[in-house]
Amino acid sequence: MVKLHQTRLASSLNYTSPYDYFGLEVWGSIDLLGGKVVRLVKGDPTSTIVYSNNPVHVARKLSSIGLDGLHIVDIDAALGRGRNIEIIKTIIENVNIKTQVGGGIRTVEMATSLLEMGVSRIVIGTALFTNQQLIKDILGSYDSEKVVAALDYGKGGVVYKGWSLIAHMTLEEGYNMVKELSIKYVLATAVERDGTMMGPDLELLSKLSPEDRAITYASGGISTPQEVSELAKLNFKGIILGRALYEGLVPPGDLVKAARQGEVASG
Repeated sequence: MVKLHQTRLASSLNYTSPYDYFGLEVWGSIDLLGGKVVRLVKGDPTSTIVYSNNPVHVARKLSSIGLDGLHIVDIDAALGRGRNIEIIKTIIENVNIKTQVGGGIRTVEMATSLLEMGVSRIVIGTALFTNQQLIKDILGSYDSEKVVAALDYGKGGVVYKGWSLIAHMTLEEGYNMVKELSIKYVLATAVERDGTMMGPDLELLSKLSPEDRAITYASGGISTPQEVSELAKLNFKGIILGRALYEGLVPPGDLVKAARQGEVASG
């Protein structure tokens, strides 16, 4: 089912943050499918919400509301049916905040092309379980700051390859694997909550060690200032927001403010 939310998108992103950076990093997600900005509910390509036919415009809007970075997912590349590389390149050229790109990065050449293009970091998921040599090769040429490990988890533990395969490991074991590979950051996504605005899996996330929380970007279901504040109090590195930014049910400024732990307006 495809839904279009372009009108709501325009009004929800009409905001400029007055807050200085303090605390939790806030990144906005741009999921690309067929050249459009979309959101998949629970990662299901048949349950797609289309937000815009103009990804560059969306990127500019998101970069103006006080976010720390843009989390760009090339869904076409992840599905093995083409890449949105020219769109990603144009986005990089038109924003002045950090960017990280994931989806279908299967070769050193693909990783290199993104990083040389100006992408701040790349996100690696499936290769963690199928081709660790690829990660070692990338880290042989680039600093550990340039790679984020995607650990997607559900009730049965960690999953990969578009959430279709089970890795037969707990989230804690996934973190141990990431550390052994010397990857600096983790993107932890609750697959049953992603794209649902049902709230993050605070019960599980709170059980991560303080050290693991400090390197983790939490994703999946985060939609209210209260939820953002809870994650800030747990000292996570950052969060990824998707539908919460696009649909405008909560003003983006309230979400940014919660991440900044109530810092007063500057200047």
